[in-house]
Amino acid sequence: MPNGKKIGNSFENRVAKDIRAHLKAGRRDVYRTPGSGSHPCIGRMDVVVDGKLRDKFPWNVECKKDRTFLFCNLFCPTAKMRSWAMQAVNQAVAENSPPLLIFQGLRTPIFCAVLQDCKVTKAQRFATRSPAVLHVTIRKGERWLVFEWTEFLRLV
Repeated sequence: MPNGKKIGNSFENRVAKDIRAHLKAGRRDVYRTPGSGSHPCIGRMDVVVDGKLRDKFPWNVECKKDRTFLFCNLFCPTAKMRSWAMQAVNQAVAENSPPLLIFQGLRTPIFCAVLQDCKVTKAQRFATRSPAVLHVTIRKGERWLVFEWTEFLRLV
């Protein structure tokens, strides 16, 4: 059975591949950060997007794959989800970019969450009109928009 680190690395690689495909970018332009966001020279993001592509994809990506996450946790966020959100926000502040939390549980689709008051995007404009987007309070005082990952990529 694969260990948690391998599962997390694989998930980060999957997210980087999805972003590359969406931006039509190369491996040198979008890639998983060695050390899962703890590389001292690259920064505090799980997936690096080259500066020339930041206008198309401005977010600081934090990836979490956790077998204990259940779909119902979107409606009643757990302490673990709150810690993920705090980590995403803290790292995004350090990198001066809006946070994007991408997460998946066991047998769930991949979801992503952006702060409602972050940079206005096509996806956030869509969220104001769509019942397909969840408006969730993960941490007190913060409203997050939760999308299914492939839908989010289609919208941005």
